[in-house]
Amino acid sequence: MSPKKIDSKKVVSRIFGDTLLGKKKRPGAETIPSLLGYHGKKQTAPKEKLSPISPIRFIWSGWQNEFGGLDMGSDSIKFVLLVQERRRLRLKDLQVEKLIHMDRKAKPEELEKATLDAITKIASRLKPKTKLGISLNDPSLFMDSLTVPRGSEQEVQDIIRRELSEKHLIDPNSSFIDHTTLNGSESSSPTQELLVVAAPRELVYRQFERAQATGFKVLSVETNALACLQALRRIKRWDAKDRVLILDIGAAFSNVSVGIGDRITFNRIIPIAGERWTKAVQETVGCDFEKAEQLKIRYGLKQASPSSQDNVLSGTIPEGTIPEATIPEGEKVSQILMAETEKLLDEVERSFQFALTKETNEEGARLNHVFLMGGGARLLALKEHIEKRWGVPVRQLDLWEGIALDEQTIDREFLNETRDIISVSLGIALRVTEWSVLPFGFGMPA
Repeated sequence: MSPKKIDSKKVVSRIFGDTLLGKKKRPGAETIPSLLGYHGKKQTAPKEKLSPISPIRFIWSGWQNEFGGLDMGSDSIKFVLLVQERRRLRLKDLQVEKLIHMDRKAKPEELEKATLDAITKIASRLKPKTKLGISLNDPSLFMDSLTVPRGSEQEVQDIIRRELSEKHLIDPNSSFIDHTTLNGSESSSPTQELLVVAAPRELVYRQFERAQATGFKVLSVETNALACLQALRRIKRWDAKDRVLILDIGAAFSNVSVGIGDRITFNRIIPIAGERWTKAVQETVGCDFEKAEQLKIRYGLKQASPSSQDNVLSGTIPEGTIPEATIPEGEKVSQILMAETEKLLDEVERSFQFALTKETNEEGARLNHVFLMGGGARLLALKEHIEKRWGVPVRQLDLWEGIALDEQTIDREFLNETRDIISVSLGIALRVTEWSVLPFGFGMPA
């Protein structure tokens, strides 16, 4: 299957709607879910009478709908295809295509070709124009809560654009902006609290072109943070006032989401993750990337001695210092990984302290739940180290729980191997339960 040229701007306009593109929305046009997905209040199509033969009213016993989630990571492409069979969810397809690690001197077009080849492999095993959603995960994304006066939809959008521009947070003229009302915003109040997401248009266009050109039909856009939350909330519940941290450690980035109850109040993407850990080992030990990856997996933080941990935490090992050659290999690897891990956790802690202080006006606010996801979460002894540092249980859940599957087509062992890396693609695919992606083309019922 060879990639074909598409008009990404035209396709994106169908997803985001004319309003988000700076144009007046056509009367009666349906609103397709975009960046914020299905969190907060759902966006719905205008109310209209349903035909007596509408499939929304009459669902036959053999009815089923399917929808996929595509997570285009920097080291692998993850794809999940779910089927909604009446009230049951079934996993129809699961694919993970590893990307070949390239030297930092590799040309952008070489990296892009490797990504497209991996997506094409996935698409070639599916029926043409399989419906799916895609994810966005880049430091250029903006996600935060804003308090704004109440008004019409257009007035609220104008206020958001003006405030983001005045604070120099983003350039509204080159970004897609989406928002939803956060739970707890009282209708009697003159103001409302919104969760606002903004993404550079070029980032959205690039991701769309990748998926569409390889044969998929893209129907929605998600941020990694909200997709992860959706996957997590399907199997785990917590109290409305609980303070929650979701840490998704990928290859290039770590995604930090802070929430209170069901509300994500803060999101940050930190460029410290699995690849950086591996490169730190590579530079310290003096080996190639593949060997450094093996050492990282073998030792993790497990062989960091108490004295070396104390040195790292107290800052007595200067940044960039190579441990003594006499130190055993395992301890040397664990020590450098501990130093890099602490840099990440320092940034994460600053993030959740800022977010919780902003929400609660309490200094030194403590977390109630920490959820660890992503391939980087597999680092040996990381979970125990975080629990010791923050004094809160760290949970790594089986996100496949409660989803049926055909064991003749999907290997159970492979399913277990992927349960901590598919949070984004699974969260996107869970949109299969929404009417907006039904094959009938009616959009969501009002």
